[in-house]
Amino acid sequence: MPTSIVRKKDNMLKVCFISHSFAKGGAELALLELISALQTRGVKCHVILPWWGFLNRTLSNQRVPCAVVPYLWWMGKTRSVLPRIGRTILNLAMSIFVAARIRRWRCDIIYTNTITVCVGATAAMLLRRPHVLHIHEFGRADQGLIFDFGENLSLRFMNRFSSAVIACSHAVAQTFQQRFDPGKLKTVYYSVKIPVTTSTEQSIALTPNDVAIRCVVIANLQKGKGQEDAIRAIAELVNAKIYAELLLIGRATDSNYAKYLRRLTTDQNLEGYVKFIGYSENPFPFIQRADVVVSCSRNEAFGRAAIEAMRASKPVIGTRSAATLELIRDGWNGLLYTPGNYAELKEKIQRLCERPDLARHLGKNGQQWAAKQFTDQKYGEEVMKVLRGVTKQ
Repeated sequence: MPTSIVRKKDNMLKVCFISHSFAKGGAELALLELISALQTRGVKCHVILPWWGFLNRTLSNQRVPCAVVPYLWWMGKTRSVLPRIGRTILNLAMSIFVAARIRRWRCDIIYTNTITVCVGATAAMLLRRPHVLHIHEFGRADQGLIFDFGENLSLRFMNRFSSAVIACSHAVAQTFQQRFDPGKLKTVYYSVKIPVTTSTEQSIALTPNDVAIRCVVIANLQKGKGQEDAIRAIAELVNAKIYAELLLIGRATDSNYAKYLRRLTTDQNLEGYVKFIGYSENPFPFIQRADVVVSCSRNEAFGRAAIEAMRASKPVIGTRSAATLELIRDGWNGLLYTPGNYAELKEKIQRLCERPDLARHLGKNGQQWAAKQFTDQKYGEEVMKVLRGVTKQ
């Protein structure tokens, strides 16, 4: 086990965060929100990233010290040996640079944001400092990722050199609970803020509001996100003479699945009803213009888009699976359907179309619940308890 340290109460706690990415995604937004919450509690935050990009610029604007070390994930979608060996050699070398930077900053705790990178745990091993692992994903189930060293060996390493482990949902915690020592694993929900929208973003050009119901799905185009359900549900609604519109917001991270979705749209004669918007830096304006936000994900580790929709008082429809079951109480703050059952999804969308009173009821309950549940106060306090535990403060 890493050596825990005892610090004087008048010293500022210093944490070095290891990010798996420099881009803008759910885990990165959670990291930014966590840093903001910890800074208000007197924690000095530093961040190491694998490259320059959105996260580096944002942190610099917030005057958070950053460094770039070009490490790679120790997970991927290929079983080929050579890429795995190459990543391993590079990551071992980069771990030394990561450890050197942490030593220079005199950080007390190393905090790895997602399970996809190992350099933080390796640096903690070298420096004999407490390491906190924050798991934001299932890995294999939601993204099809496999560990370079295999799951058993990799998670044994993480267990050995992590003083505490945080899961973003109970579903994620349940998946990994047998992999970590009793008492190490804790579930902490994010805070979810309503994004600030610019005047340009607010003026997004959409079709006139004479559609019967506008549905929005915010997720990258990949098979695990299940957008096929939404397209087929829209086809059923159109066949029933209900003018429904579907907006798909997200990158085509799986090109084959994205092509399949476009082909399905064409085959169903839905070009006027289904719109592929692509990536949006801030998708919140689309949520504001939606009548319902739909999550078709098969294995959602958390569900930030669903919570943002609730914060905007929009009704949400999600799948009966994974962490979505923790966020939506069917008939109270949203509706649920069985993954793959597009006829059931169509029925739920039609119900909201025909019953605006129900849509308002679900939106109101969701807004009140989300505003209390996913706050900076809760997020910061729960993580602070973990940090105090590993430093024995």
